[in-house]
Amino acid sequence: MRKFDAIILGAGPSGIACAVRLSQLGQTVAIIERDLIGGICTNWGCTPSKAMLESARVARYVRESNHYGISHRGMKIEFGRVAERRDKIVTDTRQDQIELLSHYGVETFQGEGELLDNHTVLVKHGHLNIDGESMSYLGNKTELSAETIVIASGSVPVVPQNINAKDSTLVSSNRLISMRNLPETLTIIGAGLFGLEFATIFGNLGSKVTMKYPSVYLMGDGAHGEILSIALAGKGQEQDTGGKVIHGASNTSSVITSKSISKDGGIASYRGLIQVNDGLRNVKSHVVCDALLL
Repeated sequence: MRKFDAIILGAGPSGIACAVRLSQLGQTVAIIERDLIGGICTNWGCTPSKAMLESARVARYVRESNHYGISHRGMKIEFGRVAERRDKIVTDTRQDQIELLSHYGVETFQGEGELLDNHTVLVKHGHLNIDGESMSYLGNKTELSAETIVIASGSVPVVPQNINAKDSTLVSSNRLISMRNLPETLTIIGAGLFGLEFATIFGNLGSKVTMKYPSVYLMGDGAHGEILSIALAGKGQEQDTGGKVIHGASNTSSVITSKSISKDGGIASYRGLIQVNDGLRNVKSHVVCDALLL
């Protein structure tokens, strides 16, 4: 059995930061990762998305260069080269983090960690398969012990229950950001940070992008919900604006405010639904919808 002062499960941003700081404080540290060092942020999140956002920004500047008195002809987006640049940035960033851990004397174990008790972890050596769920084990195992165990296992993409996760046309954010071919059309479910980044990236690189509107379920007596939906549909983009509110209890109220701008042939469509379940009383809803065409 190998003994350390601290064991960290997960080598994403938080796990790496924790490992480095503990080492700086004089602790012996082991870190366990079943997938790639750097976690979601380095491999499928912040790093590749920001690399592709820069390519998308340049593409838009070139496309709109006439506004600045600069003419161009024959602009061509080579998505394969965009992907190559993205992948190199990801690989270089991941290698920097591997070297950072090594520099501070943190010992890295590649495999899946299993808690045996409050101070013992069993490492099943291997790596996560491309499906993001199953493991390929090498057959050897190592027991580690420590006074402190930190769980920094990260996150996984969530698929809504009413969607068939095995449908080949569906991809998670992890797979989308690592694609080698530009999708002709793309529908994005979710308008959070990642959803908006993906719409910006693929819309500016040439995909026809559609984003779906949000939903609110009011299930408690007296519950109130508000949706502010703002859409800007540029060239080659189709944006949904609006919202869906399900009133599942009495004395509930809701407000949907929809604002949309369509520019250069982009399409912004209002799609809204107010549903009041049977037998409810004193339910109120207010909808405001404004659109601007440029």
